[in-house]
Amino acid sequence: MRRALAVLGAAVAFATATAAGAVGPATAAGAVGPAAGAVGRAAAAAVDARVNGAFQMRGVVTAAVNVRGEYSGEQVTRRWAIQALGCLGGSACNRLLVTRNRGYVQGSFVVLHRIAPGQYRGSGAFWVPLQCLGRVYILGSRVPYTITLTVGSRRRIGSVWYATSVSATYVNPARSDSTRCPLGQAHDAARYLGRLTSRLPKPPYAIRR
Repeated sequence: MRRALAVLGAAVAFATATAAGAVGPATAAGAVGPAAGAVGRAAAAAVDARVNGAFQMRGVVTAAVNVRGEYSGEQVTRRWAIQALGCLGGSACNRLLVTRNRGYVQGSFVVLHRIAPGQYRGSGAFWVPLQCLGRVYILGSRVPYTITLTVGSRRRIGSVWYATSVSATYVNPARSDSTRCPLGQAHDAARYLGRLTSRLPKPPYAIRR
């Protein structure tokens, strides 16, 4: 039986910038381990804060079907660089530009839109190569995904609250196949807890004249 095998190597990042709708429970995988419970608690207590800086994201893969090199329950560490956009002087911002590393792939980005106090969501896609009948298809499979990010803890600097921890979910419900070989069902999902690793801005102070 011929089947497409995902090739380990650099995947091709694809443009992302559209707002996502809600992802139904049928596509989202169940939570695994204590990290997932913490994600749920953080979502329930979301508060507005400016999300800006570098975050170390520790996660667990909650679903991995026909994704080579990945398995459910796998623990991963990622680095997300987040830039707040559309801030009008307060703690809440309209959008977040998230640049993240996906294992061996660096610089994948997505724009998240504010959907509720302390919560952002956005959709994107990237491409992964597939091998079929001895040929490598660089744009073999398109991988659409949705990321939902929720503010956890925060710290006030002057009049602005800044996020110091966040939680996030990643859901890829299906993958395409542009080869002659049948890929079959393929999807993955993960949950993350992240903490700010970059410095917060210094509070304002009066200048003596």
